[in-house]
Amino acid sequence: MNTEYGYYNGKHINLFMLKNILKDLIKPLLYKIVIFKFKNIWNIKEYINKNNLKSGIYTSFYIDYFNKKSSYIGINSKFKNIPYFPHGFYGVFISNEASIGKNAVIFQGVTIGSNTLEDTKTSGSPTIGDNVYIGAGAKIIGNVKIGNNVRIGANAIVVTDIEDNSVVVLNKPRIIKKKNMDNRFIRKINNDKFYYENGKFNKM
Repeated sequence: MNTEYGYYNGKHINLFMLKNILKDLIKPLLYKIVIFKFKNIWNIKEYINKNNLKSGIYTSFYIDYFNKKSSYIGINSKFKNIPYFPHGFYGVFISNEASIGKNAVIFQGVTIGSNTLEDTKTSGSPTIGDNVYIGAGAKIIGNVKIGNNVRIGANAIVVTDIEDNSVVVLNKPRIIKKKNMDNRFIRKINNDKFYYENGKFNKM
């Protein structure tokens, strides 16, 4: 039987549904209790590390908190103080072994990730200094050292060390002039083609 909780083909379908409904009701209440106790997600992270918790309700809560925002901040990642996320955590990935200094500003879609290929020069995780400003979509990958007071522009890819007081930006995009460009979105259904315009698909 198909349910809102997925496909179920066992007996006692009513008990199966009741169990999941109760879980959906109780889980948000537990989350509110946890947040009330710890005040914020960073205090939970500190508690997990201090007590070396590999599993349990707090660890589960921490992981699920970021999963719901399509993000990941490793429990073992190190921060000198709480970073600022101007647009929230959405799309942010920070490796479990990354180390980040004081007063970091991290925009959406940023990746601070490990290089797990041991036969490469930058195998390992990033170490980021103090007062670093990381623009939306930037990628910092591998065992690289980012200095203090560094500004990393949107969508920049960093795989080498960056000195203090530096700005990292992408090259300018190439601009190619063309005439009569057709930017309609085309969808093929069977042997017919349709284009999207004014909120609907029209047959070509």
